[in-house]
Amino acid sequence: MPVTEFKSRLKALRKKLEESVRGGNGPAPLPPRELSAEERSSVEALFEQGKQFSREGRVREAISVYQDLLLVDAHHLRARNNLGCLLDQRGDHELALQEYRQALELSPGNWEVRHNMGGTLGTLGRFDEAISVLERACEAQPEDPEIVYNLGMAQFQKGLYRDAVTFFRRALELAPDKTIVYLHLGQAYNHLREKLLAIDAFERVVAAYPNHPRAYSFLGVLYRSQGKVDESRRMFEAAHQLSE
Repeated sequence: MPVTEFKSRLKALRKKLEESVRGGNGPAPLPPRELSAEERSSVEALFEQGKQFSREGRVREAISVYQDLLLVDAHHLRARNNLGCLLDQRGDHELALQEYRQALELSPGNWEVRHNMGGTLGTLGRFDEAISVLERACEAQPEDPEIVYNLGMAQFQKGLYRDAVTFFRRALELAPDKTIVYLHLGQAYNHLREKLLAIDAFERVVAAYPNHPRAYSFLGVLYRSQGKVDESRRMFEAAHQLSE
């Protein structure tokens, strides 16, 4: 299909969409239809362009491309999921959730969409919902360290520190090289007043990331609570120097 004709169809679809929302609370979904071979080709070209813009950090342009694609093929699951991620990245979290919900209508068991949705819910402070969504994702992909870690983070943000420890340690079993997880594991242990375990976790962070000021700060506080004045001072000095 010629580019000019395809753009003309997009313009007509936008007009139809605008008319559908006039006087309403939100966009009404366009009815599903069978795409022609030319339309499918154009849709996939838009999808690839959206991915390219996203890789290049051109978020606004990528969002626009995915929105155009979805006007033609509202059932394009990957485009809807990618659009949700970009909207979330831009700070439009509620709009991102709308995209994820529509994606889950298309594929209710999609663990990747649930994973992304759980992260957005956590950003919004809706931790109960985030935990529920991430638990579903984790049931589908129990060996994925990123999902396990993010479920731990949702538990941590909810204040369920013992549960958070369980998921952080499991994430580390699955991905031992993901040493940064020890930072949050240490914080969880600290909240549980298990200071020796917290110190061990933060020391692992410092060993792997010698330029991580927060780990030094946490160690400074913990060493001071144990009466280790000199060690505490060194940690705070290191944190200060790295923060300058």
